[in-house]
Amino acid sequence: WAAYGLRFGVSPLAIYHAAAPARNDLRRGYGLWLGWNLVDFALFVGLPLIWLAAPWPTPGKRRAWLPLALAFWVTLLGFNLTGQIRAEVGRIWLIIAGIPPLLAAARPQTNHTRRWLLLSLLCLTWAMGLRWQVNPLEWPPPTPHATLAAPPPGSHPLQADFGPDITLRGYDLQTDDALNLTLYWQAHSQPQTAYTVFLHLLNAQGNIARQQDVMPQAGRLPTTCWQTGDIIPDEHTLPLTELPAGHYQIRVGLYNQATGEPLGAPLLLPAVSIP
Repeated sequence: WAAYGLRFGVSPLAIYHAAAPARNDLRRGYGLWLGWNLVDFALFVGLPLIWLAAPWPTPGKRRAWLPLALAFWVTLLGFNLTGQIRAEVGRIWLIIAGIPPLLAAARPQTNHTRRWLLLSLLCLTWAMGLRWQVNPLEWPPPTPHATLAAPPPGSHPLQADFGPDITLRGYDLQTDDALNLTLYWQAHSQPQTAYTVFLHLLNAQGNIARQQDVMPQAGRLPTTCWQTGDIIPDEHTLPLTELPAGHYQIRVGLYNQATGEPLGAPLLLPAVSIP
């Protein structure tokens, strides 16, 4: 947080205030969270390892590990009691889950501790087996990025340049309960910036009646992943319910979301009539 604040001028307190609502608005009760989070963490790491990571009195040089054991438990219980990791359990685990095995390995190796370590491995293996039984490892294939060699026949042809790298080559438009617009972009070279596509539906007064801002293909194919020469179909949907009848203009463009800087001038498409 300190490094982020120094780099971008955002204080750690501001980061906390931005992140806290996501955790505090969860519907899970505090009492349920208070007990279940510790159980969840213990099962994730392994119950015997948690026991061996406790700051038990140990002789000799092993006492050097006592501050780390105390720091681990203070951190875990502190986060748990404050309820501030209800939406960030996975990320917190990545930080502190490696400490119990380290502390367990640092303990004096006796027959007693060896039995606990063996039991830990058996429990973890058993837990992983149950996990595979409940959730088989069947990952769906990744959705292929849709690219074309040319705009499809019947689309409305265009030749609108957005900067030196991107051209809008055409579009398809259908209106019913929603405005369904497919844009056909082409990259002349691979853009170095991930641009956001904006779509504005303007009323007769020139005001924005509907709006959508999203990266191409719903964020699945940002402009930085475009290949030279490919045609990228980019579908957008704007709901038309509860809009007054009349003629509406469609405005399309690209901008850098990080800076707000537009890429070239926006393009006005032909007006559509909404009954």
